[in-house]
Order: sequence, then C-alpha cells, then structure tokens
Amino acid sequence: MTDHICPMIMTNLHDIKRYLIGNLNFGIYSGMLHHISAIVNTIETNLEWCIIVQKIELTVDELSPVTVEE
Repeated sequence: MTDHICPMIMTNLHDIKRYLIGNLNFGIYSGMLHHISAIVNTIETNLEWCIIVQKIELTVDELSPVTVEE
C-alpha cells in the first residue's frame, strides 16, 4: 500500500505548489509564498527519500537468501 501512497502525495504536492505559485504570488501572500514553498519542497524531498528507501528494501528482500529449517 505504501508503494502507492508516496507517489500519490508527490503528485498532490506538485499540484499544490503550482496553485500557490499561480495564486499567492501577489500582495499580502507574497511573503508567505516563500515559506510555503520551502515546506512543500521539504515534504517532497522526504517523500523522494521514502520512495528510494522502499526500493532499497524491496531489493534487499529480493536478494536475501531463503533459509530452510531442517
């Protein structure tokens, strides 16, 4: 299930960032835009690492030898 959650959240974050840049880049919100974008970028970075770690875990599972109890 987590294989699908990270990419889905990433897609939503890209949509949010596009909205913020398109709609908040004026007046009173312009100061907030930098902070909100920084938060979104941090979440994106963490999710990218989440996906990388999941791929590594899957690879390790595939490479792990199967032990048979006698």
